[in-house]
Amino acid sequence: MYSSLKKNITLASANAFLFATAASKAFAAPDPAEVQINEQDLGFRIPNFSELLSFMIRFLFLLWPALPALFYMLWGAFVLGNIGR
Repeated sequence: MYSSLKKNITLASANAFLFATAASKAFAAPDPAEVQINEQDLGFRIPNFSELLSFMIRFLFLLWPALPALFYMLWGAFVLGNIGR
């Protein structure tokens, strides 16, 4: 019985391994050299890395002071709402 159970576990793990390797090939990304993007059909220009990084840094500098200001305003609203209670 133990030998049969061991054999079934081995076969199940082998099948899981084969399925995982087949699934990874099925969902793999195509070769970047074969991908061609026509920006005129796309409707916008794809930004390069420096433009993307610049946007992310600007977004952080806008978000960084905005969140504490929002919490400070909410805190003040709650304090003013609870004055008479």
